Amino acid sequence: KIHATAGDAPKRPPRRAASTGRALRPEPLAESIDALAARLHAAVFAPCGMGLDAVAGLLRSARGGVARAGDELTTRGAPVAWLVLVYDAQEETVAVVGENGETVAELSAPCWLGEMTFLRPAAETEPGAASATCVARSDVSYVAWDMAALRDALRADAALADDFHRALRRDATRKLQTANATTTRARAPKLAPIAPTAADGTAPNSPKP
Repeated sequence: KIHATAGDAPKRPPRRAASTGRALRPEPLAESIDALAARLHAAVFAPCGMGLDAVAGLLRSARGGVARAGDELTTRGAPVAWLVLVYDAQEETVAVVGENGETVAELSAPCWLGEMTFLRPAAETEPGAASATCVARSDVSYVAWDMAALRDALRADAALADDFHRALRRDATRKLQTANATTTRARAPKLAPIAPTAADGTAPNSPKP
């Protein structure tokens, strides 16, 4: 049997992500577009209904590279010019850093960065600013699209836009579910075992009055 005791579960000391201060610098894709399209199609876009040829077409206008450990994939308060898809990395390899420098969340690949800025209507007329700094904990491979150019391309193909936006919303939903689960675990009360009792209410083997 278990019962709840007063107070929240003990909090772990906040983890901090060491940042080098280097910002993202996407370069022309080094990997074969067909090979990369096959990987991203299976991992990200197929569940959203996008075909392999459409993924390859999107990659022709993309850039990318490898961010090294400590690189900042987004920087809090800085304009968000790139929509980034981290696709090859170790688990929980992107740290989301809060205002005080502590890690408030950890993301695993594949994951999008900048998707909320890209999806908001105001982004069509004014650049958005990153709400958090995201730091690579290890080397991560990524592709990145210039937001303005990508928005123009999707505007010309409604079906492609629907599939692409579905992929972004799917990732945003997954992040929200992970955040809610983490919050729930943090707020859960400690559970302590109740000592077994005999039929008369005394602990087993205790001396009788």
